[in-house]
Amino acid sequence: MDGAGLFRLIAFILQNQLGIDVARSVVGISRDSCATNGVSCRQLKVCCPNAVDILCASHTLQHTGEHLVLATVEEFLTPWLTLTSHTRAAGLIWRDMMGQSMKGFSRTRWWSRWEVMKDLGTNFGQLEAFIARLRREGIGEATSQALHAIITTKGKELQLELALAMDMEILCTTTYRLEGDGLEILLVHDLLESLRERGRRAEARPGCS
Repeated sequence: MDGAGLFRLIAFILQNQLGIDVARSVVGISRDSCATNGVSCRQLKVCCPNAVDILCASHTLQHTGEHLVLATVEEFLTPWLTLTSHTRAAGLIWRDMMGQSMKGFSRTRWWSRWEVMKDLGTNFGQLEAFIARLRREGIGEATSQALHAIITTKGKELQLELALAMDMEILCTTTYRLEGDGLEILLVHDLLESLRERGRRAEARPGCS
């Protein structure tokens, strides 16, 4: 269904099935940022002049930190995600060494990339040994070699950047608290203001800007 079709469906339900005076009674339209919903919302606002267009808070939070530069982490993740998505043996070795399954990456799951970073940071103390075992057992070859080169030459930078990424956990947990189509929207103001206050306190610390 395209945006225009979605608009017609919503307008029909509101006016014909629910009997709502959309021009007076609709004060907000909550949606995610997909193009279809954007088109539908813009057309609805013509009929609902009092409505405020409210983008999904969880989708918005998902984009937080996208401009934060973690160059070494990103360099490491390129071969890491290639290795873990194509080599089952790597996952079995990880479970054997760490006692739990490694976090997988999904393009459609919120904060999935961050979850992989947290997994790496949490188990950083054994990361070099894990990569060494991959190389000994001939797993991954080029990707294992690339990971070895990074962790042996930029290990400190990688560790510090992973620690910085892990410090963003509050953004992840808040995103999932706000997920849903119910009354979660009533929590948005307080939770987002709490995040902003954390940012203001951090900015006020000596040496921070």
